[in-house]
Amino acid sequence: NAIETLALAAIQRHNTPERAYVYNTVQTYLKSAHDRISRAVQHADATGIRTGIKFVRGAYISYERRHAVMKGQSSPVFDSIHDTHKCFDSSAAMSIELVGRGKLSTLLATHNEGSVVNACRKIVSEGLPREHPEIMFAQLFGMSENLTFTLSNSGFRAAKYVPFGPLLSVMPYLTRRLEENRDMLKGGRADAQKVASELKRRLNFV
Repeated sequence: NAIETLALAAIQRHNTPERAYVYNTVQTYLKSAHDRISRAVQHADATGIRTGIKFVRGAYISYERRHAVMKGQSSPVFDSIHDTHKCFDSSAAMSIELVGRGKLSTLLATHNEGSVVNACRKIVSEGLPREHPEIMFAQLFGMSENLTFTLSNSGFRAAKYVPFGPLLSVMPYLTRRLEENRDMLKGGRADAQKVASELKRRLNFV
């Protein structure tokens, strides 16, 4: 599509064989996710430029399905969240292997604890250093803090990303993120419970 074409053009212009500065986004609720990874690798092979991919689950399910119906086409998204989870995890594993072969840089943007654990295990099993400069995890600022800090304290590279802009512009984005991955809500409750438990422990100690 047009966005992917623009992203690949920017990748070719700004990335180097050693480092990726521009990342394309692959939404793993799309059935075409693995095909997009393959195209990115083909582009890297053809140009000698390292490509970057950010993996998310995706948050435009209603739009994608409605658009497909209007066009008389089959839905491009998976029928179940279980299939989306499987696609994210397999895409993450594939990307980690490609990092090891020097083909790719990857950013795994997820609040799903199971996906994070699977990716960490894959990094270790591939014999890659936990702090590999071309592998990073990311969560929204203010969400899944415990997950981010656990990753960092375990030696993996983890970042918080911050939506920036006027409130009315940012809220639809945040709403889509909640729709995309409701595990963020569970993570928020878990964080709150851990903070409350720690406060209680300290107060009792005093």
